[in-house]
Amino acid sequence: MPARPPRHKRWWFWPLVIVLLVLLLPLVLVAIVLLALLTDTGTAWTIDQIPGLQTEADQGSLLGQWQAERLEWRGYGVEVLLLAPEVDWSPSCLFEKTLCLDTLKAEQIDVTVQPSDTAEDTERGDISLPAINLPVALVVGDVQLGPFKLNGSPIWDKVELRSEASGASLTVNHALYQLGEIRVTASGRAEMRRDWPVDLDVTAQLPPPSETAGRSRPTWRAACGIFGYPEPAAAT
Repeated sequence: MPARPPRHKRWWFWPLVIVLLVLLLPLVLVAIVLLALLTDTGTAWTIDQIPGLQTEADQGSLLGQWQAERLEWRGYGVEVLLLAPEVDWSPSCLFEKTLCLDTLKAEQIDVTVQPSDTAEDTERGDISLPAINLPVALVVGDVQLGPFKLNGSPIWDKVELRSEASGASLTVNHALYQLGEIRVTASGRAEMRRDWPVDLDVTAQLPPPSETAGRSRPTWRAACGIFGYPEPAAAT
């Protein structure tokens, strides 16, 4: 019997292999990074690769619960210092098109911004709120932030937040702002579109005007409901 001629591979075989490698290689790299972030060692290595970022006694995974005694970042004329930061979120919520931030805490926040070399002479007008339509739902379980200072000036002593958002709807289950003797709590709903209509229950605790020495200074308290559209604020 005459010998059969050798079979030649079809011309598209190697181009197909190259295309598959190009498509699969990014997926493999992403899978490796995600697997690394699931471990304390992989998370620590990833943090070390971020320029200007330093942490002390950090532990946990960036794809779950992570905390540290101290976090400091410097770059682009900005210095950020966080004491006892803690983050806990649930990546599995993403399968339900929801971002679940279970915990966000910091005992102290200090931000220092270096002055710009060039003076800005831009004209400032009214501040308008942007329309926001979230592509995924957001659930904020427990936010507790300690004193925050910007360039040495206190912005707040304490901030707390528990809220939910979906699309353009925002529900505030609990919000607290405290600075010195000023303490404001709020809960309610808002629409993050058009003029941001709100329906909030607000309780405020304010210091009274200064009085002469020896006289009592009772704290002023007020509770009210806010319904309507916030007026735009003028930038200064």
